[in-house]
Amino acid sequence: QIATTKGVVSLASDVPRMLREWVQHGECKFDKLLDESHGERVILLSGGKVKLREVKANGSEKTIVKDACMGVRVEFIPGEGGFFILTMPSLLKRGGPLRLKAKTLSQRDLLLLSLAAFQAPESIATLPIAPTSSQLNLYHGDVVVGPIAPVARFSTSSEAAEVLSSPTGAASRMSRARTLSFGRSRKAKD
Repeated sequence: QIATTKGVVSLASDVPRMLREWVQHGECKFDKLLDESHGERVILLSGGKVKLREVKANGSEKTIVKDACMGVRVEFIPGEGGFFILTMPSLLKRGGPLRLKAKTLSQRDLLLLSLAAFQAPESIATLPIAPTSSQLNLYHGDVVVGPIAPVARFSTSSEAAEVLSSPTGAASRMSRARTLSFGRSRKAKD
């Protein structure tokens, strides 16, 4: 576990593996995101680019804007559930960042981790892993991707990138972590 200014990050062992697979495959898709007018949007991380797509009434997708991954930023809106602000250079030319709502907080958090992984694939190796007893499920789309322990609620993708790319001191912080047990031993009654 790594202590951050916003909370503690601990991921299941499946999450880094999944991120590595997506980066190696070169593609990762986040669908069913809603904009402020309740229009459905899709974010596709593909080939070093981030594509923002609009979902048409017939279910087809049309790319609205695309930019290099390095120029894209995600900023969470505190206290706003699954809302986040997507900032892309092409969006800035079209009137500014876009406010989107993810289906779940887990989807939003996974989007942030995926963007950081596509921007700096070597950062995946520095992700802290939680013990299996403290993990919660993380959903991506309708498929359970794997468990996840308490997820940090970063305010920006740059904060997450800072944690992901900062292995110094991680081991010493991890060694100070405590394991808590909530089980009880009871003697059987006669």
